[in-house]
Amino acid sequence: MKPTMTTAARTPIVRRIAVVAAGLAVAVSSAVGVSVATAPEAQAASCSTKTVKLGSKGTCVKELQRRLGALSADGVFGTGTRNRVRSFQADTGLSADGVVGKKTWGKLNRYGTAVGWVAGGILFACRKSSTEMHFSLWNNTGKHAQWEYKVTGGTYYADRTTTKNTIKRFTFDSRETSFNARKLGVWVGYLDPAHYKSTTKVRDYKRSSLRTCA
Repeated sequence: MKPTMTTAARTPIVRRIAVVAAGLAVAVSSAVGVSVATAPEAQAASCSTKTVKLGSKGTCVKELQRRLGALSADGVFGTGTRNRVRSFQADTGLSADGVVGKKTWGKLNRYGTAVGWVAGGILFACRKSSTEMHFSLWNNTGKHAQWEYKVTGGTYYADRTTTKNTIKRFTFDSRETSFNARKLGVWVGYLDPAHYKSTTKVRDYKRSSLRTCA
């Protein structure tokens, strides 16, 4: 479904040094630009070969927390992170042991990164192609649910029901390069205001900041 939608005088030697320094700065800036563009894949590739569990600390724990959503990305794998991991594993058909290894990273790579969350609902996003994106709703409400994701200038809305305690992907054609997110809303069970939960805890992001869908 398409969105409805955003000086002091210097000696010659000093001048030469300044020119060289400027050239290096440009080169470094270009290199940094490339690094930023590929950071999601680079980080995921690095962490997907590592196992993290209760008591682990570091950048891969932060990556895990950021990808799962609804967690403080403090880099400390505590009981809250373990509980979230166990729920994710159970709802994606994995053994819910709370240990994040190759299989759990693989599932996270499939769905991308959390861009918004409400009680019982996590919305993930990743780049499917140059014009398409995958949004996936992790429905952990215990009931059937539907969702809408509002961004400045439009609304992405999946009107199909998602089964309780599962993650379902939806493909959207979008040529937008950046998303100014406004709200994530989830209807639990029925499409009426009495069963609607919403939050503005959503992430603004550029398409290039998201990893490519696995």
